[in-house]
Amino acid sequence: MKEKINKVPIYAYLIKNSIYINTTTCCSNVCDFCIKFYATGVAGYDLTLDAEAGVEETCAQIDALISPQIESIVFCGLGESTYRLDFMEEIASKYKGRGLKFRLNTNGHGNLINKFDIVPRLSGFIDSVSISLNAHDKITYDKLCNPAFDGAYEAMLEFCKNCAGRISEVYLSVIDMPMVDIKKCRAIADNLKVKFRVRPYIAPEIKPDKCGACDKS
Repeated sequence: MKEKINKVPIYAYLIKNSIYINTTTCCSNVCDFCIKFYATGVAGYDLTLDAEAGVEETCAQIDALISPQIESIVFCGLGESTYRLDFMEEIASKYKGRGLKFRLNTNGHGNLINKFDIVPRLSGFIDSVSISLNAHDKITYDKLCNPAFDGAYEAMLEFCKNCAGRISEVYLSVIDMPMVDIKKCRAIADNLKVKFRVRPYIAPEIKPDKCGACDKS
């Protein structure tokens, strides 16, 4: 029998001048194109977790990475960070005074996940938010993203609208895929008066191993 090797979990990792926080692997979408169904992480980091990070463990890894060159801390990872609103808020409170910017990469389901409007709280510690639009309409979104919540597309757009009035920098992002109408997506961003970003599509080389979305509750 092969001996099991204990992997040191990665709660914080470095990309360019930013420290990314591997907040959770739980997500309310099961997107056809999500990297976690084809790989264990990004940029050479294994972001799989057996248990979610605690504040102390995460801060220890942030402290090991932080330097004068670091410009921002990004809540990202392989899951949806708004499942851990209190965790994000506590991490930000420990580093906000150092002049760092805080960004959230999100699918925009935070209000559905937490069952209240989280934007006022986010605005207290988030400087920039990037929301995954992913599609130009609900039908395409549901087909690509397989959301756990009914009305997820509409809730995501409403979340974006609320963020635009409270958070200084707001992006809608899409992946350049054949079934996504980039022109219509750009028009949605323009209508909401937020910035727009197109990311390249990287076709997977293997069949996805999907575990399913997190529970609605």
